[in-house]
Amino acid sequence: MILIARYSAVKKSGRCKKDKKHPCLDYFNATNGCHSQKCIFVTFTGRKRIDDFLKKNYQLNCPLTDITMKICAAQVKPIKGDIETNIAKHKKLIALAVANKANMIMFPELSITGYEPALARELSTGKDDKRFNEFQIISDSQHITIGVGMPVKGEQGVLISMIIFQPGKDREIYCKQYLHSDEYSFFCKGTEALFLNQATDKVALSICYELSVPEHSAHAYENGANIYFSSVAKSVDGVEKAVKTLSALAKQYSMTVIMSNCTGYCDNFLCGGHTSAWNDEGELIGQLDESGEGILIVDTLTREVLEKMLPDK
Repeated sequence: MILIARYSAVKKSGRCKKDKKHPCLDYFNATNGCHSQKCIFVTFTGRKRIDDFLKKNYQLNCPLTDITMKICAAQVKPIKGDIETNIAKHKKLIALAVANKANMIMFPELSITGYEPALARELSTGKDDKRFNEFQIISDSQHITIGVGMPVKGEQGVLISMIIFQPGKDREIYCKQYLHSDEYSFFCKGTEALFLNQATDKVALSICYELSVPEHSAHAYENGANIYFSSVAKSVDGVEKAVKTLSALAKQYSMTVIMSNCTGYCDNFLCGGHTSAWNDEGELIGQLDESGEGILIVDTLTREVLEKMLPDK
């Protein structure tokens, strides 16, 4: 038998999620990596470190990398409405993530066009736009999941969306379900949540204003997410508020929380950067600066954080 560990706070096998003494045990068919047999699925209900638990209680017969993920938040300065230039910027940051062995990289809200509501209808496209084929090629060849922000045409109007590229899979899309009041003139709402399963982690996606909607994070928690990723386009003042909100959310739900923000001007405001990550106790474990372009990588097993910036031109 192979042991698979997951660090989360969910209800399994009838045990209360507030039970801090014992991990929950369940069985499942593993579908990731080389695993094809029945495995022990361990979900931690407290804040106990996975690696300590494994060392004390089990002897692994598979590489530790099979049960962990390095998730990367990109901080980019998009050029207003310039899709081709922004794709090139994305590729540089993806290459940096690949060089540092990331398994997933997610970009800020509407990162391919910049957050430009007045231009969204003109710039919108479909998730299968051929201009994004390069992202799928990189995903397949480098075994990395990529999420980019783009306005996408829907039946009811334009959607604020994250297009997801995964190795060997069709493109998926997450569309912002909760809009800020000033967005209704330009966008319509999405209707479904999207969770990404990587190794033994379950990632819930959110876009900007959604981090302030309690129902959104509660739904993520109730569906077993142990990582909450928020792609935003926040102003200097807005990011200060978001940092406090996301820290509290991480502590409340015992989830790792990661935020990816833009720098430079979007719409009529200056984005505040400070792409950040919090551990499941709500403690800030990594943060980029307010103006540069770079990546923040979080190891979901060890909770180690790596910050890498692109050189200034």
